[in-house]
Amino acid sequence: MYAQYHKGDLVVDAIAQETRNAVSCEFCTQRKAALSPYNVPGEHSHDGKLSPRAVDAVHRIITDQGCITRAWVEDNTAHGLSEEHYVELLGIAVTVFSIDEFNRTLGLALEPLPEPQPGEPDHYRPTLAEHGTGFVPMLPPRGAVNDESDLWQAGRWTNRAPKCDQLSPMFATGG
Repeated sequence: MYAQYHKGDLVVDAIAQETRNAVSCEFCTQRKAALSPYNVPGEHSHDGKLSPRAVDAVHRIITDQGCITRAWVEDNTAHGLSEEHYVELLGIAVTVFSIDEFNRTLGLALEPLPEPQPGEPDHYRPTLAEHGTGFVPMLPPRGAVNDESDLWQAGRWTNRAPKCDQLSPMFATGG
């Protein structure tokens, strides 16, 4: 069910495994139940393959998305977890978690994680990516040009179907 991934080292595998660890993390459970989650002492149990900041990011994405703020993302960036690394970490975590939750819902065993393939990321960043929703650079609807021109079907952008646009007064008036 997982596509083979292609990265320069085992970080992708570590992110995928940490995604699975987050589901049963006692520290995450305690933080989520607390009135002030940032004041709960302790740390995530992990195998040391990722930095503590990356571990916290994975766990927060999986267990407490409501505590992800612009300030938190900017603090991560200021302390070495670049926007590019955060976006990749987010994509891996959400993909693994979604597939795992699908299997759990059907009562199936979790899929084995694929072996990482050798290679290096190309570090490509779309030139029209801009800050907005999600606190990281993303492509606006007008950004699906050049190398990104095949991202969305003609007449559609992102995940909204044209019928949904017609139901929204904002989009019906072009606003």
